[in-house]
Amino acid sequence: MANPKLTVRPIKPNEIHIAANLLSTEYYHDDFFKWSVNSDADRHQIVADYYKIYLNAAGCVAHVAETPDEGIIGVSVWLPHDVDTSIYDEIDKVAGVNAPQFRAVCDRSHDSEPPMEPFYQLVGFGVLHKARGLGVGSALLKYHLDILDEKGIPTYLEASTPYAGGGVYGRFGYQPVGELMVFTKTAVLYPLWRSAGKQYTSGSFQNPGKSNSPGKSNSPCNSNNLSNSNNFSNSKNLEAPLKTFEAHTPKAPKNTLVRFSDYNWHVLDVRNDKVLLLSEKVIDLQKYHSTFESVTWANSSIRNYLNSTFYSAFTPEAQSQIIETQVSNRGNPWFGANNSIDDLDGIDDVDAIDEANSIDTDTDIGIDINTTDKIFLLSVEEAVKYLGDSGQLKEPNNKFFIDDNFNNVRQGVYTDNSPSRWMLRTPGNSPYFVATVTIDGKISVTGDFVNRSSSALFNVGIRPALWIKK
Repeated sequence: MANPKLTVRPIKPNEIHIAANLLSTEYYHDDFFKWSVNSDADRHQIVADYYKIYLNAAGCVAHVAETPDEGIIGVSVWLPHDVDTSIYDEIDKVAGVNAPQFRAVCDRSHDSEPPMEPFYQLVGFGVLHKARGLGVGSALLKYHLDILDEKGIPTYLEASTPYAGGGVYGRFGYQPVGELMVFTKTAVLYPLWRSAGKQYTSGSFQNPGKSNSPGKSNSPCNSNNLSNSNNFSNSKNLEAPLKTFEAHTPKAPKNTLVRFSDYNWHVLDVRNDKVLLLSEKVIDLQKYHSTFESVTWANSSIRNYLNSTFYSAFTPEAQSQIIETQVSNRGNPWFGANNSIDDLDGIDDVDAIDEANSIDTDTDIGIDINTTDKIFLLSVEEAVKYLGDSGQLKEPNNKFFIDDNFNNVRQGVYTDNSPSRWMLRTPGNSPYFVATVTIDGKISVTGDFVNRSSSALFNVGIRPALWIKK
C-alpha cells in the first residue's frame, strides 16, 4: 500500500553522500556487485564512491523518495546516453584493483546499449529494505518516466536479476532487448528497454504468462545454456533425388542438409515441384533496417539487400532455380491488434494463415501486406512450424519469448561458428522492433531494434530462406 506521506523530488547536492550510501547498502549482498568487488570489507566504500561519481556527473538526473519520519528511503539515478566518458577514468581510480571488472562491464554495456538516441539509462535504483512493498520504487520510477514520456524519450537499464515481466519494471512496460551480459555464472546483466513517445505503439499481450520479481538496475556503467548442436544432419548435394526427402511433420524439424550454390541449406518443406530451403548458418551479419524508424518487411533494408545484392551473387544457373514467391506478412501473433492467438487453432499451413486472419487495424504491427520475393526471412509462425512447435505460439508461458525444448534446433552460428542471433521478418511488439531468434535459440516475439547491428558482445545476422525448383 502506498504511503500517503511519501514525497518524491529531485536530489539536493548535500544529499549525494546519503544517496550513494543508501545504494551501496542495498547492493552490498547483490551477486553482481559481489563479483565486481570481491572484498566484503571494501565493497561498501567502493560502491558508494562509484555512485558519487555518477551523481556528480554532468547530465545526471537523480531523485529521492522520503517520508517525514524516515527521511530518504529510496533513490533513482539516471544518466543520458551521451554522458561524458571521462567518468570511467574516475571509476577506475575508485575501483582500484577491481577496475578490470568495472571496465569490462562498461565495455559490454556500450556494446549492448540501444542503437538510437536520445535515451536515459537507469544506473542506480534502490529502496531501503524496511520500506519495500510500500510503492516507493514505483513512485520513484513514475516521477521521471512521466517527464520523459512527455518528451518522448525512452529508457534503458541493465537489471542484475532475471526478469519475466513482473514487478515494478513490468508495471512500467519494460521488455528484454539484446543478449544477456554474462560475466560469471552469478554475475549476469539483463538489458531492458521501455519505449516512449512516438515509439510507444505496442499492442497488449494477449495471453500473459508467469512472471517473477524484477531485477535491480545496478549496471556499473552507463551504456540455461543449451547445446549448440542441432538435430539437422545428413548433408546431401542438391542434385540428389528430392523425392527421397521425408514429408514434413509439424512437430519435428526436417533433418536433411543440401548444398545449393555456395552454401549448405536445411530442407524445410517439399511440395509438388518446389523445395523450401533455410541457410544452415547465419551467412551475413546485417541489420534488418538501416535506421531506427517504423518499418515493415515490405520496406526494410534487408529485404532490398536480399533481393538485389545477395540474389545477384548467385550464378545465372542458380538464379534460374530460385522461385519468385508471394510472401505473407501478417502482424505480430502476440501483439498485433485484432490478431487473436486463438485464430491459429486448426491451421497447419502457414500459407493459410492470412485467409484465417483478416487483419483490420490502424497499427503498423497488425498490417498484412503480401510481398513478392525471391529471397526472404522466416516469420515467427514459419520458425515455429518448421523448427519445432511446442504449442507456445498459441499458448505462451511468458510475455516475451517462445522458450522451449526446440531452442537448440533454432540456435544459429555465423560462418566462423561463433554464436549469432538471427532475424525474422515479423515485426516485434512495435514497428520499431523486429522478432529475432536469440543466441540461445529462444524466439523473441517482442523483438529487438530494427537497426541492431553486430558488436563485440554478440553477432546479429540473417539466415535467408528461398523456394527452388526441384
